[in-house]
Amino acid sequence: VHAISTRLLQQGWLAQNIRVLVDEEATATAVRAGMAWLAAVSVQGQTFSLFHYSGHVRQLGGLHAALWPVDDSFIPDVEVAAALGQIRGKAWIDVAGCEAGAFLPGLATRDILVSASSMATEKSYEYPPWQLSVWSGLVFRAGIGDAAADADHSGIVTIGEALRYAAYYAQVITYNQQQHGRQTPQIGGDPVRGWTLSNPPA
Repeated sequence: VHAISTRLLQQGWLAQNIRVLVDEEATATAVRAGMAWLAAVSVQGQTFSLFHYSGHVRQLGGLHAALWPVDDSFIPDVEVAAALGQIRGKAWIDVAGCEAGAFLPGLATRDILVSASSMATEKSYEYPPWQLSVWSGLVFRAGIGDAAADADHSGIVTIGEALRYAAYYAQVITYNQQQHGRQTPQIGGDPVRGWTLSNPPA
């Protein structure tokens, strides 16, 4: 999470527009308040919002899951969709956790891009050399930060390029993962995804 907030600052985001919850701070109450704040400060046609969650996810049965805050008070996927669905303007919702694909239904739209580190039936993994999850490391460190995802060599990495890069290499890195198998990232929402962190859509 700190790596991502640092990346946002490097891309020109203002510190007062970024909220970070880590470790003991990441209670269910705080996460809910953060989602409500993000929706409240968004403005239709003017703002670009990013919600990123890295952490444990709890299976709820079927293809449903919940965010798993530090206080073990779960936030179901339907509640997450209802809260973040209130965001106006453009938004990118990114979930890095096991069964993360459960958060796509009911949330992905033309204005809300949703990316998940794995299918709703799969585990997601960490990559110890990076001290990050496989997904976050590929999207934010390698893909955007190191510009490894710059497929057209334009010098600008779009979010779409980063997601395509990370979705491919996450499967490569975890292909031989024992017991639970590889993770297959899921992406839904805006069909173009030509957005960038430094120059989001008007």
